[in-house]
Order: sequence, then structure tokens, then C-alpha cells
Amino acid sequence: LILVAIAVPSIRLLAARTEGFDQVLHLRAPGPLHPQQDVEYEVRLPLAGAFQVENALLAAGLALATPAGQADRPGVIAALNHLTGVPGRMERIGEARGGLCLVDYAHKPGALTEVLDTLDHQVDGGVWGGMTERERRALLRRRPDVKSWTTLFKMARADEVAAGINRSA
Repeated sequence: LILVAIAVPSIRLLAARTEGFDQVLHLRAPGPLHPQQDVEYEVRLPLAGAFQVENALLAAGLALATPAGQADRPGVIAALNHLTGVPGRMERIGEARGGLCLVDYAHKPGALTEVLDTLDHQVDGGVWGGMTERERRALLRRRPDVKSWTTLFKMARADEVAAGINRSA
């Protein structure tokens, strides 16, 4: 095992607040001219959950450690405003009657805890539905043809709309 340590500028989270389903992050990170001169940034992360903040800042820190990231430090920070999540993890699939609809396939206790914490603290009201791991696996066995559940749900909703089915009534 060989470990290599390099000195790279860091990103510090100064504050975070929730606005809707987004998180507004107040950061201190290296400035555009000199890595030793920190600048404060405000970023609107379009992902919910403290785990998403941790993942996004880790990714940005890794990007800053590259030559390309060093060349465009403000660009690395600005990219946080445009991140999209992993399909199936707190994935927004639409809105209904002013409420947010999302899909999350958390199936490990730690991941499920993060999802429930996010829903408790970032989403007002709503209906929660879920499956046990046994039910999820049975569904996957019944539908091996499905490559994207989000696409399937959107197509099913479009079919309902075309058929005149109104679920908002």
C-alpha cells in the first residue's frame, strides 16, 4: 500500500439551509486568482439530504485536486448548482398538487435512515409508500425488462393523462 499526500485547497461549509427541495450552501473555497486566498460562495445544491451535501463537497474537493480544477476553481464551485443525483436516489420524478414526488430505492439501513431523515426535515407533508426488501426483489423478478423505473412511471402517467384519468381530483 502506497499513500501519497498532496496539498490542495479545501472547501469549507460555513452554513446550509433548506429552500424547498434545494439546499443553499454558504462555502469558503479557494479564489480564482490565488489558491491561498479564500473566497466565499453561495451555492444552490439541487439535491436533498445531508448525505448529498457531503457527497457533492467531496466530489468538488477531488475536482480541485486536479490540474483542470486548479485552473478553474470558481467553475468547480459553480458546477455544484447543476448537479443531478444518481437515478433512484432521492430522484425527483414530478409534482402532484403542489407536492414533490420522488423515488428512492434505499435498501440498506444506513441509506434508509438518510432518506427518512431527509423526508422528515426537508419535505412537508405527503404520502409515503414503501416496500420491504422481499417485495422489492419480487418486483424486480417480475419485471426484468425495466431498465428505468422513472421512465416507466412517467410513461404510465402519460398513458393515464391520455386516457383522461385525473388523479388530482
